[in-house]
Amino acid sequence: MDVNGLDIIAADSRGEKERPHGYGVYVLNGAFTLWNMQSDDSAIVSADLVGLSAGRDGAPVRGSGIFVSGAGDKGGRLNVRRLETAAVYSDGGIAPGTPEAASSRSMALMSMSCAIEVRS
Repeated sequence: MDVNGLDIIAADSRGEKERPHGYGVYVLNGAFTLWNMQSDDSAIVSADLVGLSAGRDGAPVRGSGIFVSGAGDKGGRLNVRRLETAAVYSDGGIAPGTPEAASSRSMALMSMSCAIEVRS
């Protein structure tokens, strides 16, 4: 998969029911999500992700901003050649007292091989 120059103005991913789980927390999906959910270790998704941006100053996306992941310790992998982002504004919107949930402004990485270059 190749993505070049994707600007997500508004999004709310908090309602997604399927969420990756690792290290004791469930991660909120992103405004941009690339997640290899396959249980087969030989299922490999390759990606080159350039120029991703999400939200606006004063109007963030809800949930995680940019989320990319493999299936976890076992299962499909995600091989990312490049992950270059522009501005990412996000607000996880996680309710107080919800310690088992996590969000990320820029990315959450699980079970993937990549070289990451973040440019602003």
